[in-house]
Parts: sequence; structure tokens; C-alpha cells
Amino acid sequence: MMDTVHLVYTCKERLTSENSPFNDFSRNNKGFVQAILNGKDFYKEYGQYYPSLAYRERPVGGGRKGCTYELVIQFSIPKLIYGNNLYECDERRFDEIVEILHERLVGMGVNFIKKSDISHLYVRRMDVGKNIQMKNRLEVQSVIRSVATADMTKRLDLGETDYKNGGHMVRFHSTYEDVTIYNKGKDLERAHMSEKKSVDEEAYMADGINNALEKISVVRLEIKMSGKRVIERRMKAIGLKVPEKWEFQNLFKNNVCRTLLQARLNEIIDCIPKIPLDDEEANGLLYNLMEDESKTSKKGGLMRSLARYGLSRAIKDGLTMREVQTMAENTFGKYSTVTLRQIRASPSHRQLKNLLTVKKAVSEFKMLEPSSDEQPSLMV
Repeated sequence: MMDTVHLVYTCKERLTSENSPFNDFSRNNKGFVQAILNGKDFYKEYGQYYPSLAYRERPVGGGRKGCTYELVIQFSIPKLIYGNNLYECDERRFDEIVEILHERLVGMGVNFIKKSDISHLYVRRMDVGKNIQMKNRLEVQSVIRSVATADMTKRLDLGETDYKNGGHMVRFHSTYEDVTIYNKGKDLERAHMSEKKSVDEEAYMADGINNALEKISVVRLEIKMSGKRVIERRMKAIGLKVPEKWEFQNLFKNNVCRTLLQARLNEIIDCIPKIPLDDEEANGLLYNLMEDESKTSKKGGLMRSLARYGLSRAIKDGLTMREVQTMAENTFGKYSTVTLRQIRASPSHRQLKNLLTVKKAVSEFKMLEPSSDEQPSLMV
């Protein structure tokens, strides 16, 4: 799904306080003019989500060739529809999105943009994302821990961030894009805590939020891309056809969003070290033992893990320890200890199962929507 998008409208004339809703225009010594209209101010007054507007006036050729006048419309598509970006909507609701956006723009005092103009607006930035419902929060954290082990150093710079309230997020960042995987439930909680401190914070939450948060076990995958060149480059790299006209209606497509997300997710999963899965249950058990022992026993943990693994198999199957060692060498190679060190960070079969759940959800690309009897109550 497409989430945040920046649409550019080229104004036919210079905007002033008389022909636009802008009042505070700032100008620098190079003749650049800017004015901002924050959608949060309208939310506080009307209780609905509004886009944020930025008017920019740029001199061309030092002012000798005139100026360009552009209005940038910044908004989150799901927030426009639902008031939050937990629930999702796709291209099937494009006409409704255009209708609501035009209505909100008129409500803000922007009367010079026609409804028919919106679908043709230039896209300067687009964020694509997917919310994946998991069974519980342990599965959410399992996915994030697995993703954090991916070695993306040759493709992207890796950064990790902890929310102050205990939520977790992994960010892969490059010059061209920002890829984030995080716990959406913790994100909502963080927003709720911010809202309690001040109504001027970014998040505004309705009554009943605590009950809603208890039910949220969602992994959020999000890619942020700014600039036509960046988005075009990424589309070409994964085999997507670049539309002839760079317009909102041509980029807000399920195929575009899904393919962009799938390509990056597959790269991340490919870069996660994995244990051989010939004997899935045994390998998963071995990893869990290794993880527990390595934390407490350090260097001796590997051998003790192998011994405990062997003991468990001996009890289960009546094997001798020598037979267990032979089996381990057959499974992991002659130099099992060396192999174990290399795959220490590998996810267990349960973690891999959770990763495959995320991969499948992105592939199927079904929108996360409220049930028929549920009213959206989150503003995040």
C-alpha cells in the first residue's frame, strides 16, 4: 500500500494572503519564498485528518527568468481514509481518496485546485508499506530480532533504534531510500504516551485506545523514497515498468507497491544467516540451546550446547554420545564446532516460520481493514 505521499501542484500565479490560505511567507536573501500550513492545526479545530501544505517560490536564473510557484501536498493516504495508518487501503479506493482530499483542501481554503487535477499531480515522494498481522507480540519481536541479524552492509547502511517505551525498530538506510521494520503496536503506544504529554505532539488518540492496543500484534514494513530519480532507479532495478506520465494515478498501484516491498524484503531475508534445514526440528533445538548456553558460558557454551543436544537426542532415540557426534558431523560437516560458530546468529525454525509469514503476507498483499462492526479509533 502507498502510505505517505507528496504531490506537487504547479501554481499558475504567485500565491499571496489574498488568493490563498497562507498568511506567513518567509523570504531568504536569494529570493526563495516559503509558507507552511500544518494539517495538525486543522485537526485540533475540526477533529479530522488534514494534509499539510507547503508553498515554495523559487527564482529561475537568479530571478532573471522569473519564478516557479509550487504547492506541495503532504498526506498519509490511510490516515485520510481511516484517521490512522494501522488500517490499509489500495488503488480500489482511489476515487474516494481523491474525493476526500479535494474536500479537505477546499476546507483549508485551497480553491484553485480542481478535483480532476489531483489524479494527475506529480509525485515527489512516496512511502510504501505493509502491516502484517501476527498471532501475538512474541512473534512480532521474533521477526524484528531475525531481521536485525541481516548483513546488509554491502547494500545499505544498518541502524537500530530502540523506542524509549521498549518498542523495537530496525532501519536499513542508504542515500536513496529508508527501509524500516518495526513493531506497530509499540509505535501506537509511543504515540499515545506522547499525546498524553502534549496535544501538540504528532499523534492524537481517541478514547478507548488502550483496549485497541491490547489486540495489536503487527509487524510494519515500510520503504521511504524521495525524488523521481530515486524512485525510477529502484523501479528499474527490480524490473518494474516506469510509467510514461509521472502522475499520482499511475504510481498508486498495487503491483508497484507490492513489488517494491517484496524485492527489499527478499533481499533482507536472503542476508539473514540461516541454519541448514534438513532436520528442521533438531536444528531449531540446537540453535535454542546454543543461544542459551552461549550467553552464560561464553566459549564453553558451544560445546555444552552440543552435549545437551546430544543428550536430548540420546534420551529420545537411545543413541550413544559417539553416535550423536557422528550425526552432528553428518548434519553440519566434519568441523561442526567451526560451523556452529558461523551460524550462531541463525534463526530457529520458529523464527524462520515467522519470517515466511511476513513474506507470504507481502506477496498476497491483502489490506488490513477494520471489521464491519468496528469503528476506527486510532489517530497515529
